[in-house]
Amino acid sequence: MRFSVAAACRALAGLWWLGCVTVLASCSTTSGPTWTFADIMPKSGPGAVARLSPKNSSSVRGTLTFVQRGDKVVVAAVIHDLTPGPHSM
Repeated sequence: MRFSVAAACRALAGLWWLGCVTVLASCSTTSGPTWTFADIMPKSGPGAVARLSPKNSSSVRGTLTFVQRGDKVVVAAVIHDLTPGPHSM
């Protein structure tokens, strides 16, 4: 499956916004999210999966899922062992 550079940029922008929303939501409550992975990801359609692997002495790992919805790309991430605080991609 091929994605254009513009689609990849939109996907990364979506991931950035998802991270911002997650950080803001975690500041306002101690309970878990009210949505599930299945709520935001369609059951089928063109997409791709990226696996995050630990680098250097890090133990951070996870999965990013990209699914096309019309002319947009939805990005969902499940990341483990990420320390609290700001991060960049």
